[in-house]
Amino acid sequence: MYKNGLRYGSCTAIVLLTHTIMLLAVLLRGNYDTPQDILPLTVAVIGLDIVYSIVLHFMYRQMTYTLDFVLLLLVNISVIFQSCFGGVGFAAKHYITCVIALVMCQIGFLLTRNHVWIQSKKLILYGILGALILSILVLTGSRSMWINIGPISIQPSEFMKPVFVLICATSIREQHEKKKILFFYISKEMMILTGAFVVIVGLQWWCRDLGSLPTFAAAYGCALVCRLCYPKAKFSKKTIIVISIIGAVLVAAALKFAPGYVQDRLSVDIWNQMEGNGYQQCKALIAIAEGGLFGKGPGCGSLHKVFASDTDIVFSTIVKNGDF
Repeated sequence: MYKNGLRYGSCTAIVLLTHTIMLLAVLLRGNYDTPQDILPLTVAVIGLDIVYSIVLHFMYRQMTYTLDFVLLLLVNISVIFQSCFGGVGFAAKHYITCVIALVMCQIGFLLTRNHVWIQSKKLILYGILGALILSILVLTGSRSMWINIGPISIQPSEFMKPVFVLICATSIREQHEKKKILFFYISKEMMILTGAFVVIVGLQWWCRDLGSLPTFAAAYGCALVCRLCYPKAKFSKKTIIVISIIGAVLVAAALKFAPGYVQDRLSVDIWNQMEGNGYQQCKALIAIAEGGLFGKGPGCGSLHKVFASDTDIVFSTIVKNGDF
């Protein structure tokens, strides 16, 4: 049925083997009361592996399935890790979120595999981006990136990320429609894209939430690189020098005029403020040291008592739990 059946089978085996080994590590060294505590996690992870593999096998004909299985591999690894914070259990909320994410990824793949179709919907993408920006300005009610709807909190900037990536991708096709301004060959599409990026940066600066900025900057940077590497871009050393200078100036300005809390985090002496601004960083570094080479075992760490142990300092939590 598949031209690439061996590759498909190999990817399936690697994913199942990896998750099985991790679940065995949880069973052998995890912090739980009875083996039955691990059963929901095992059924959920292996079940998702099997169902997702079957869906790929019967619904898609592709030259390679590497990215699909890498996505599945990482998603279920995150489920296992989340289920082992503060003791072994089953992170049902995170699992449901991951399943929805997988479904949305496949829908996105189906919608974008026809680049001509997605190119024709560029104005709609800009409209969606504008609507999300307005939702932050109007619905949050304060300088915040979060919208609270009853018990549910939504961060529109997370939905802006895939939309902005698609906008960056659709901008590449028009690179040949350009004119010379000073010694740059600028396309109208790139100017519009730059304007959208500047608006996003300004919005995040105004909301004092720069956590998502690297993602948007990376997407814009990739679009810019594609612009410079375009065969007829007339790329020159002069262009490299000017862009490097502009980039350095922007980085310096960002550090100089960054919000106070950002500058505090960059300049704080954590070891002299272990109970103050350096508390979180100190606990994270100590946890890495205590975990050693193999960690204390899934669910055996104590870092889950520290704020943001499963988000901002999740690496330290994983290292201390370890043994995967």
